[in-house]
Amino acid sequence: MPIAPEDHVDYLAFVARVERYGIEPESFSESTYDAVYLLALAALHAQSVEPTRIAASMQSFSVDGTPVTAAQFSLARNLLRTGEDIDYTGAAGSLDFDDVGDILSGTYRIWRVEGGSFSVIQTTAFP
Repeated sequence: MPIAPEDHVDYLAFVARVERYGIEPESFSESTYDAVYLLALAALHAQSVEPTRIAASMQSFSVDGTPVTAAQFSLARNLLRTGEDIDYTGAAGSLDFDDVGDILSGTYRIWRVEGGSFSVIQTTAFP
């Protein structure tokens, strides 16, 4: 599962927003946040909650366009309402989809369970 690069500015901003509520983000919370954010943007772009229309909208705001981040939902919404193209960068980093919905880049962390807890054995990014 893709994860955020821990030094990525948008990930750090996400962590700061979550910590304001006295909690620390759980594993993959940034990816979950981005999934909900992308679903909302796709529904706005499609002007529908129909799953096939939402799915068809996902790629349209993930590559090129006006850059928006996870902290700029209002801006993203307003740009979509005026027909502007956006390029969403989420709390988990860049989220670019190809025309069939596959992610074009990401960061993955490989873990091992040692002594009852997880330890990172490798972090890799692609492409």
